Order: sequence, then structure tokens, then C-alpha cells
Amino acid sequence: MSNLIGLPTLDEHMWAELKDIMEEDFGLLLETYVTDAVVRLASINDAIGVEDALALREAAHSFKGSCGNIGALRLANLAANLEQQAPSANWAAAQALHAQMEVEYAQLLLLIQQELPALN
Repeated sequence: MSNLIGLPTLDEHMWAELKDIMEEDFGLLLETYVTDAVVRLASINDAIGVEDALALREAAHSFKGSCGNIGALRLANLAANLEQQAPSANWAAAQALHAQMEVEYAQLLLLIQQELPALN
């Protein structure tokens, strides 16, 4: 598993660039991410629950991409770790990674809510 020490929750440089590029659509991007993240985290949890390694790999891969698209570095890294270990079917480790992802998502959500008070 990759070391998360020193890896920020959010790539602030990327966040600033997205804000500049997206302009008024930046809020929509974040709202879409939040809605999508809830679904993807549930899909990961479901795949772990039924011990479906393929579904877990696919859900983790998709979540990794969406996290990377908004600069959520720690979440993208955790999803990448989960994607890589999915074929080994170590379900206890997968559950632990999912729990870490939930905690990290909660921290990211706080940052997003600071940016978009309407999401509170």
C-alpha cells in the first residue's frame, strides 16, 4: 500500500486551476462529484459485502478517476490501492481500505462544503 503521509487531501493548485477553467460551472462539478462519490463508495461497499473482486476493482477504478479529476489526492490513492489489491480477495484489507476512504471522503466533503455552502 502507498504511504499517505504527507499527501494532502486536496491538490490546491489543481483545485485553483479547475476553478479558473470551469468558472461558474465549478460548483456544478463539485456537486456532481459529491453525488457520484456517494454512489461509488456504496458500490465499493456492496462489492466487498458480496466478495465480488471484479466489481470491487471496477468500482475502485472508477472512483480513483473521479477523485483524480478534482484533485482529491488521498482518496484517489486509497482507491488505487483498493483497485490493485482487489484481485487478491483479501476482504478484511478491502474493508479496512473502504473505512479509510469513508473517513477521507468526510474530510474532503468538509472542504467542498466550505467552497459550496449550499451543500451543507
